[in-house]
Amino acid sequence: MAPESIEPFSLHAAIVFVAILLGYLLDEGLAILGGNISLLTGIGTFSTILRAIPTFPLAMLGGVAYIALATWILAPRMLPDPWFERAMVEFGMQTGATAMGIMLLRIIDPGFKTGALEPFAVKQIIYEPFFGGGFVIALTPFFVVTLGLPAFLIAMLSITIIFVTMGTIFGLFPNKSRQNA
Repeated sequence: MAPESIEPFSLHAAIVFVAILLGYLLDEGLAILGGNISLLTGIGTFSTILRAIPTFPLAMLGGVAYIALATWILAPRMLPDPWFERAMVEFGMQTGATAMGIMLLRIIDPGFKTGALEPFAVKQIIYEPFFGGGFVIALTPFFVVTLGLPAFLIAMLSITIIFVTMGTIFGLFPNKSRQNA
């Protein structure tokens, strides 16, 4: 199996799970803020309104704040060269659709000369059935309702840790110091 297909899979799994966590934390933070404002003002409406905000859009915001950080902090350390082009195609795909990622790559690499498209295409074959509207996405609501969000989050983070550990043990993450030497 090519290293290009495992590494982005781990990255994508982490993105999904961190986005859910950030959305949950934003939701809880707004509920606490609403309660405190209601206590200070004596008006219970603030608490009711801030508790009524759905978690999903907050998870979307968390997913944006996370993918942006992952693009600029994690990608240079994890992706082999050309890391920038590979990060941009992933950024476009994660914030829009696969076509958006390819379009963004075409803007920064018009002739696809960097070789960033091929690993992305190989990864998509594995990624799409599970996360691109596949099994994990379809079953997430069921598992969250059945297990509860904290247990689901722990299970997904555990899976991510297992994949990252396997990638590290089997040398699937590029060693930037060796590449630059």
